[in-house]
Amino acid sequence: LAGPLVGIFASLVALFVGLELTANMDAASFSYLPALPAAFLKGSSLVAGTIDTVMGDSMLQVDDPVNAFIKLHPLAIAGYAGLMVNALNLTPFGRTDGGRVALALFGRSGTQLVSIITLVLLLLAGFSSSDAFLLYFIFISFFQGELEIPLRNEVDEIDFTRVVLGIATGVLGLLILIPTA
Repeated sequence: LAGPLVGIFASLVALFVGLELTANMDAASFSYLPALPAAFLKGSSLVAGTIDTVMGDSMLQVDDPVNAFIKLHPLAIAGYAGLMVNALNLTPFGRTDGGRVALALFGRSGTQLVSIITLVLLLLAGFSSSDAFLLYFIFISFFQGELEIPLRNEVDEIDFTRVVLGIATGVLGLLILIPTA
């Protein structure tokens, strides 16, 4: 869990600093910033909430989010990308970091059930909201689908602190991946 949590923390810092740089930029420099569709930025409830907090509530409140473009500092865009990559890595399937966490929390049989639920949800999300989820579904189905090799000690239970940390990390991943309305 240390790797994804550090990655999420670093991405949040980059996002926040990039948003602050965007908010405090002069008009001449602001015109050169790259623009992203508002619908793309609304693809994460955590990112949309951070943008609303730092930049103001009206930034993402547009009539047509597909055709409305929002200029952001490249550091904010890098933070957003880092958050999405780390959150996708936390999906509980196969050999991803989330799959390893699920194996520690639920054991082998529980992990298989959680993996099937994850695949179904990714497939539904891919058809209903974002093509990125469908692409990730295909990727992990073919390249990450194998179970983790047996561990030296799969019998002992993990302590309560690690269970809470694993659940909190999963909730954080969901906050990043669930889009805003």
